[in-house]
Amino acid sequence: MMINDKRTDILSRLDAMLVQEATASTRCFNYFKRARSGSIDESSRKAMVTWLQQVQKTLSLSPDTVWIAMSIFDRYLCSGKGGSTRALEDKCKFQLAAITAFYTAVKIHEPVVLGIDMLLVVCRHAYTEDDFVSMEMDILSAISWRVSSHTAIDYARALLELIIEDEYLPSGIAKSLLGDCEKQMGDAIADIRSLSWAFAAWPSR
Repeated sequence: MMINDKRTDILSRLDAMLVQEATASTRCFNYFKRARSGSIDESSRKAMVTWLQQVQKTLSLSPDTVWIAMSIFDRYLCSGKGGSTRALEDKCKFQLAAITAFYTAVKIHEPVVLGIDMLLVVCRHAYTEDDFVSMEMDILSAISWRVSSHTAIDYARALLELIIEDEYLPSGIAKSLLGDCEKQMGDAIADIRSLSWAFAAWPSR
């Protein structure tokens, strides 16, 4: 029997993502339940997602960057480390953490550079360069520098790729399904309830 190297590679990637998820040092949950400030709630997070998506579109960046940024942001606030607790009590710190997570995601995952000068303009100079530098170090330390995390769309892409490889689905239909998945992801990322998802089981090969 001939070994399908591409299928094996896809399954390996899926296994690696599942292992990374299972061994993550920080589990995401609704961190607003432990927030002491009534001024910061789910609507605050939703507003930040909307703002970041607007910036992403204005700068012609990938939607993935917002999803990755929110992964970094959410893991930071769930960590309970560094200034994460303070960020759940202070709206300015909360916004700074979200913007800094986006800035970090752009640096790592985009082929273009979002410089501090541009970031200050985007934020209308509400923060200083030192604010971003300090917050970035605090976030990176809190999440143990794990910035290359996968998102739900990575699973969707791999699974659709696997289905195509097994010839169960024409590539044109898979592309359409992927577009639907990306749209759903764009909507779901603003919902705090989307944090706690996981694959209950992985089918045998």
